[in-house]
Amino acid sequence: MAWFEILKYLQAELKKQNAAQEIKLGAYDPRAIKNTGGTVLIMRGNEQPDSDSDMVDYENITLYLECWTRYDGTELSVGYEKLAALEKKVDDVLQKIRDTSGMVKNNIQLMDIRVSRKTGDPGGLRPLYGVQYEITVTVYESED
Repeated sequence: MAWFEILKYLQAELKKQNAAQEIKLGAYDPRAIKNTGGTVLIMRGNEQPDSDSDMVDYENITLYLECWTRYDGTELSVGYEKLAALEKKVDDVLQKIRDTSGMVKNNIQLMDIRVSRKTGDPGGLRPLYGVQYEITVTVYESED
Protein backbone atom coordinates (compact mmCIF):
# COMPACT_ATOMS: atom_id res chain seq x y z
CA MET A 1 0.00 0.00 0.00
CA ALA A 2 1.43 3.33 -1.09
CA TRP A 3 0.19 5.21 2.00
CA PHE A 4 2.10 2.92 4.36
CA GLU A 5 5.28 3.12 2.28
CA ILE A 6 5.04 6.94 2.31
CA LEU A 7 4.60 6.97 6.11
CA LYS A 8 7.67 4.76 6.56
CA TYR A 9 9.65 6.87 4.09
CA LEU A 10 8.83 10.10 5.93
CA GLN A 11 9.69 8.50 9.26
CA ALA A 12 13.06 7.30 7.93
CA GLU A 13 13.91 10.71 6.44
CA LEU A 14 12.98 12.56 9.63
CA LYS A 15 15.07 10.12 11.67
CA LYS A 16 18.01 10.41 9.29
CA GLN A 17 17.99 14.19 9.72
CA ASN A 18 17.53 13.99 13.53
CA ALA A 19 14.41 16.15 13.30
CA ALA A 20 13.14 15.10 16.75
CA GLN A 21 14.02 12.91 19.71
CA GLU A 22 11.21 10.50 18.82
CA ILE A 23 9.45 9.86 15.48
CA LYS A 24 6.55 7.42 15.56
CA LEU A 25 3.91 6.14 13.18
CA GLY A 26 0.41 6.37 14.58
CA ALA A 27 -2.00 8.64 16.41
CA TYR A 28 -0.53 8.39 19.89
CA ASP A 29 -1.98 10.41 22.74
CA PRO A 30 0.41 13.35 23.12
CA ARG A 31 -0.23 13.44 26.88
CA ALA A 32 1.95 10.32 27.12
CA ILE A 33 4.96 12.28 25.81
CA LYS A 34 7.58 12.68 28.50
CA ASN A 35 10.63 13.74 26.47
CA THR A 36 11.56 17.38 26.01
CA GLY A 37 13.50 16.87 22.75
CA GLY A 38 10.37 16.76 20.60
CA THR A 39 8.14 14.05 19.23
CA VAL A 40 6.80 13.71 15.70
CA LEU A 41 3.74 11.55 15.04
CA ILE A 42 2.86 10.57 11.45
CA MET A 43 -0.65 9.33 10.71
CA ARG A 44 -2.66 8.06 7.78
CA GLY A 45 -5.25 10.32 6.29
CA ASN A 46 -7.08 9.44 3.08
CA GLU A 47 -6.24 8.48 -0.48
CA GLN A 48 -7.72 9.82 -3.69
CA PRO A 49 -6.86 8.40 -7.10
CA ASP A 50 -6.28 10.94 -9.84
CA SER A 51 -9.52 10.96 -11.80
CA ASP A 52 -8.23 13.23 -14.57
CA SER A 53 -6.55 10.48 -16.52
CA ASP A 54 -6.91 6.76 -16.96
CA MET A 55 -3.47 6.71 -18.55
CA VAL A 56 -1.31 7.15 -15.42
CA ASP A 57 -1.76 5.77 -11.91
CA TYR A 58 -1.29 8.89 -9.81
CA GLU A 59 -2.69 9.04 -6.32
CA ASN A 60 -3.02 11.87 -3.83
CA ILE A 61 -2.46 10.79 -0.25
CA THR A 62 -3.38 13.01 2.66
CA LEU A 63 -1.56 12.35 5.90
CA TYR A 64 -1.18 14.10 9.20
CA LEU A 65 2.02 14.90 11.00
CA GLU A 66 2.07 16.27 14.52
CA CYS A 67 4.99 17.92 16.28
CA TRP A 68 4.94 17.95 20.07
CA THR A 69 7.38 19.30 22.57
CA ARG A 70 7.26 19.66 26.33
CA TYR A 71 8.16 22.62 28.50
CA ASP A 72 7.24 22.50 32.17
CA GLY A 73 8.04 26.13 33.01
CA THR A 74 5.55 28.95 33.35
CA GLU A 75 6.80 31.19 30.53
CA LEU A 76 4.68 30.15 27.53
CA SER A 77 6.97 31.90 25.05
CA VAL A 78 9.74 29.40 25.90
CA GLY A 79 7.41 26.53 24.97
CA TYR A 80 6.50 28.28 21.72
CA GLU A 81 10.20 28.81 20.97
CA LYS A 82 10.86 25.09 21.43
CA LEU A 83 7.92 24.23 19.16
CA ALA A 84 9.08 26.71 16.50
CA ALA A 85 12.54 25.13 16.49
CA LEU A 86 11.01 21.66 16.09
CA GLU A 87 8.75 22.88 13.26
CA LYS A 88 11.75 24.41 11.49
CA LYS A 89 13.58 21.07 11.53
CA VAL A 90 10.52 19.23 10.19
CA ASP A 91 9.88 21.91 7.54
CA ASP A 92 13.49 21.65 6.37
CA VAL A 93 13.21 17.87 5.98
CA LEU A 94 9.89 18.14 4.11
CA GLN A 95 11.39 20.75 1.76
CA LYS A 96 14.41 18.53 1.15
CA ILE A 97 12.09 15.61 0.33
CA ARG A 98 10.17 17.84 -2.09
CA ASP A 99 13.36 19.06 -3.76
CA THR A 100 14.69 15.53 -4.26
CA SER A 101 11.44 13.65 -4.83
CA GLY A 102 12.04 10.24 -6.25
CA MET A 103 11.63 6.52 -5.70
CA VAL A 104 10.25 5.49 -2.32
CA LYS A 105 10.12 1.79 -3.17
CA ASN A 106 10.59 -0.21 -6.37
CA ASN A 107 7.13 0.64 -7.70
CA ILE A 108 6.30 3.87 -5.81
CA GLN A 109 7.60 7.26 -6.86
CA LEU A 110 6.97 10.40 -4.82
CA MET A 111 6.03 13.10 -7.31
CA ASP A 112 5.24 15.97 -4.92
CA ILE A 113 4.74 16.71 -1.24
CA ARG A 114 3.22 19.87 0.20
CA VAL A 115 1.88 21.13 3.48
CA SER A 116 -1.78 21.97 2.91
CA ARG A 117 -2.43 23.35 6.40
CA LYS A 118 -0.91 23.75 9.85
CA THR A 119 -3.12 23.91 12.92
CA GLY A 120 -1.75 24.92 16.31
CA ASP A 121 -2.86 23.22 19.48
CA PRO A 122 -5.51 25.08 21.50
CA GLY A 123 -3.37 25.16 24.65
CA GLY A 124 -5.37 22.69 26.70
CA LEU A 125 -2.53 20.18 26.86
CA ARG A 126 0.10 22.33 28.58
CA PRO A 127 2.92 21.64 29.39
CA LEU A 128 2.80 20.22 25.83
CA TYR A 129 3.05 22.45 22.78
CA GLY A 130 2.00 21.08 19.43
CA VAL A 131 1.04 21.61 15.83
CA GLN A 132 -0.71 19.38 13.31
CA TYR A 133 0.33 19.43 9.66
CA GLU A 134 -2.02 18.30 6.90
CA ILE A 135 0.24 17.04 4.13
CA THR A 136 -0.69 16.07 0.58
CA VAL A 137 1.61 13.66 -1.21
CA THR A 138 1.26 12.81 -4.90
CA VAL A 139 2.65 9.42 -5.82
CA TYR A 140 2.91 7.33 -8.93
CA GLU A 141 2.52 3.63 -8.34
CA SER A 142 3.43 1.29 -11.16
CA GLU A 143 2.02 -2.21 -11.54
CA ASP A 144 5.44 -3.94 -11.44
